[in-house]
Amino acid sequence: MSTWNAAQSADFRGPLDVTGAATAVVDAQGTVIGWSPAAEELLGYRPHEIVGQPLSVFLPPRPNPS
Repeated sequence: MSTWNAAQSADFRGPLDVTGAATAVVDAQGTVIGWSPAAEELLGYRPHEIVGQPLSVFLPPRPNPS
């Protein structure tokens, strides 16, 4: 393999690449406005089931510290 071919086939995305991340986009009111394919795969909700719903549908509220 030449240097050119090695560079073309290398994966330079790195550990912080989010293109395949399970991502939910939430607005200021806590409503889900975006849902990635990886989020669907991880959590089992299809976009039409979760977009427009409050974040609390799949993420329980944090417990109050005692």
